[in-house]
Amino acid sequence: MKRRPTKKMIERQLSALCTDMPGASAESRVFSNKCRSWLELESNRDGRGTKAEATRDVFLATVRFRQALRARSHNDSSIRHTAEKAVTAVRHEEYPALRNRLRTLSGRISKAGRRIAEKRRRDTERVLELDEEHELRELRSVTGLQRVGRALGNCVARQSYAKGYLCETDAELWVLIEKEQDRPLCLLKIDTSTKEVDEVEGADGSTPRLKRRLAFKLLKALGGVSGDDEPAFAQVGAFQAFLVDGQTTVEPIEAEGSLHWVWLLRGGTEVVIATKPRSGKRRWSRFVRHSSETVSPRRRRRRQGGLTGGLSNHLSESELLALVVDHPALAERLRNGAVNDGLEQDPA
Repeated sequence: MKRRPTKKMIERQLSALCTDMPGASAESRVFSNKCRSWLELESNRDGRGTKAEATRDVFLATVRFRQALRARSHNDSSIRHTAEKAVTAVRHEEYPALRNRLRTLSGRISKAGRRIAEKRRRDTERVLELDEEHELRELRSVTGLQRVGRALGNCVARQSYAKGYLCETDAELWVLIEKEQDRPLCLLKIDTSTKEVDEVEGADGSTPRLKRRLAFKLLKALGGVSGDDEPAFAQVGAFQAFLVDGQTTVEPIEAEGSLHWVWLLRGGTEVVIATKPRSGKRRWSRFVRHSSETVSPRRRRRRQGGLTGGLSNHLSESELLALVVDHPALAERLRNGAVNDGLEQDPA
């Protein structure tokens, strides 16, 4: 809990001004006398002593006068000039006008400090080249994140939301840029503690449509993070296990009028299935094989053994079971198929 300023605290601050800032001892003495006179005047108005509001007012003015003394060597020339005028004004202005002048100067100094901090954050933002058409840019400043939010039409266009995202200690924010037009395509939030893609948003909060090769490049550039639980990556089969194990060539199995490619990854603990109907594109499904002791990750349900499917799967668990029951070749592939040996080239 913050302590309320007292007259004793103010007196200590005023006494220290002359000793701490010897180059402005004359102005400091004049300022100190005006502060004491104002406190005395306020205490005599109703005969009940100095009001807490007046004490706080003088205490803040004292802090701001010390700030003005330091600001005479500020990097910003306009602030240096304003600070010098505020210090010399103590000789000819009364306390109320001087207090207002110091308050205005303090606001300008704070605003300049925020600008400097924003620039410092922007200067440390990283840029990761993906290919000739795309790059990833890190977002660490409020203004930069708001600018991307306005371009995409999402919530971080508002300052309060942008600040909230940037205050998360275990998060990194990146924007995927189409380089030719310098156009944001989607915003990504990475959970650095779990090394997972936590959020992906395109225009107006939509799920971005990424090409599979680009999705893999993006994940790889970010250090091999997992996007398995995000539809933008799961729907194109950009699974982390392919980055780790590679993607071997497997023969498809025909079942129910569709072709099914099956990969056993991570020592057989993950099953990835690509399904292609007679007309249409490949649709992806990923299942995790776990024991009864395993607790599923954040977006999968707890199960007592067996296979658990991701929320963005093309095939549900019941649909997979029906295929296995009706098509022995598929069941055999799931039971005894060769574990992916990673000899094929990186999918990215």
